[in-house]
Amino acid sequence: MILGLSSFIRIVSLIVMFLVYNLLLIKVSGQDFQNYHAGSVPLIILFFVALFGISDGGRPLIGYNYTNRHYKRVHSVFWSSLFVTFSYAIISYIIVFFVAKTVLVNLFNFKDPSTTPMVQPIDNADMATSYIRITMLRIVMFSITICGMMLFQGTNDVIRSYISSAIEGSFISYLVFGAVYGLSTVLPKTDNLNIWVYVSGYAISPFITSVVVVILSILFLIRNLNVKNETIERKMNRLDLMQYNFFVNEAKKYNLLTPQQQHELVKLEKEKQELNTNQN
Repeated sequence: MILGLSSFIRIVSLIVMFLVYNLLLIKVSGQDFQNYHAGSVPLIILFFVALFGISDGGRPLIGYNYTNRHYKRVHSVFWSSLFVTFSYAIISYIIVFFVAKTVLVNLFNFKDPSTTPMVQPIDNADMATSYIRITMLRIVMFSITICGMMLFQGTNDVIRSYISSAIEGSFISYLVFGAVYGLSTVLPKTDNLNIWVYVSGYAISPFITSVVVVILSILFLIRNLNVKNETIERKMNRLDLMQYNFFVNEAKKYNLLTPQQQHELVKLEKEKQELNTNQN
């Protein structure tokens, strides 16, 4: 429940963040860009949701190997998940980059200026496509952040889980939106430069968040999940103990080795390998 609260906090903070972004967007651009934003949301959500599926698949793997002190496997799960999510996000971005205009024209009734004369700005498919190409960068950045969230939730690290989940929606985004909004008020309005600068904040905010989270993740892997410390007993917190008992009960249920038995087996194998190395 405590770890689950971090996801709830993230959702609430992001709802407030998106509300602030939209209010400022209307103030900067009027209704035109708000219409572009409405057209972009279904496309972004379509590809966005799959990232949570990858994270949900990796989290129990991290939790299981963390409980058994198989830190090397935890590292492998984290980096492989990061590779998969980032690759997926890049492929998704490329797809949207090239098909966005077609989708907007055929499904959302935007008008193509190259075929329709006197298109109103609010219906301009070219402008809406440019907007989507910028905001879709958010999924690329979030693909990095979600792996950090997966790591901290899988290892029952409540504090880092809260930080990775809520840092954007409760802190970083407001600094970014405040900065780009301030710039938009002083920049020239030629070619909507001031508006595009503000819109860029939608991609800059998750980029900064991803940098912070990946740094926290790497430091956590190096300091707390060092492979050399696999054989060292660690003090379990209440969440660790609950997770450990769950895996013990599941192992007994299916007549498998418990985490402790697996750990002892690995420890014995390492001792045999060291003994053979010394004899040779």
